[in-house]
Formats: sequence, structure tokens, C-alpha cells
Amino acid sequence: RKGRSGLSSSWVEEGYDCPAGGTATMRMVHCNRRGCRLETFFAGEWGTVCSNSFDGRSARTLCRAMGYTGGRERRAYGGGQSAPRRIWLSGVSCAGGEGDVADCQHAKWGHTGSCTHHDDVGLCCFGMKTKARGVRVSASDWPLCPAAAADFARLTTCDHTSCLLQVKHDGAWGTVCGGGGFSDASAGVVCRSLGFAAGGKA
Repeated sequence: RKGRSGLSSSWVEEGYDCPAGGTATMRMVHCNRRGCRLETFFAGEWGTVCSNSFDGRSARTLCRAMGYTGGRERRAYGGGQSAPRRIWLSGVSCAGGEGDVADCQHAKWGHTGSCTHHDDVGLCCFGMKTKARGVRVSASDWPLCPAAAADFARLTTCDHTSCLLQVKHDGAWGTVCGGGGFSDASAGVVCRSLGFAAGGKA
């Protein structure tokens, strides 16, 4: 059966856009009906994961770590939009209980052999935790909003509904006033500059 993203554990391939999600060190971005690109944060920089050795069990493990009940791998995502410069991991194989892609078995950071962005891992997660079939009960049932960082801005202190936006000026981080002219459009610009496909003001 087809449904809106994340609303039910009943999932049909390419029935809807796969939902984005993430944690402070792992995220799914540039989502479409085929999948989302999996990225991991290391040494201050986001990078992708090579699809060699990555399988369905690894996909389900990482989707659960991001708040979903299941998921499927979308191999060879192909880099998609604005692929990061780095490919951080290859040979990733999760056993089932890990909470982050870095906790899974993998090759040494940055040692990715012949992998290219055409081999980037993709995921499509589904099945939010609910008390009634097909219904999101509260914001606590959503995955955490994904953190992100760049030289000029970062999203921190994320929960299930929002992250705190900070910008750097003269080497120091500070917050941004949410009033005045800061709008959904402004938030969208910030989110896109941090590598996301879209975003809004919380």
C-alpha cells in the first residue's frame, strides 16, 4: 500500500519520497522516491559511505538508530545532489544492535579503495513508532532532527522537532534571533547551505 512518508510500516517501493532523518553524526539527505544518501560526520566533515558490503541488515540497523522501525538499502545511490568531497567509510557491515554507522564493522576511516560517489550508500527508512496503525502520536515518535555543521553555521542541540542554529563571527559561535525577518525562506537557505534539500523555521 502506498502512503505518506513515515506514516505507516506498510511501505511500497517508490510509493512516496523516502523520509530524511539523522543524528549528530549520521544523516540521510537529498531524499527522493529511490532513497536518501547516507552520510557520516568525522573530523569535522560530512562524507558518504561506500556500498560495498552494505546489506539489508545494515540498512535496518541504521534506520532503527535514527528512529524508524525498518528500512531498505538503496545501493549505488550515485552521489545525487551536492555529494560531499569525502567518502569516509567502506566495508560497512552492521550486526543489528549498533546505534551509529561508525559502530558497525568497517574499514579504516578514509580508506575506501576504488569507491567513488557512484557507489554511495542510499537508504529508505519507514515505520515510525506509533500506538495506532498509520498515525503519528506525538513529536516524540519522530526521528531526531539531523545536526549539521559548516565553517560558518551549525545546527546543534537537536531534538525531535528542531535544532538550534548558531553562526560563527570573529571565531566565536552565537545564536540567531528568531524574530524579525528570519522566516521559513531564511531557514530553507540555511538548510540548503548545510547540505539538506529543504528546511523550515521551527
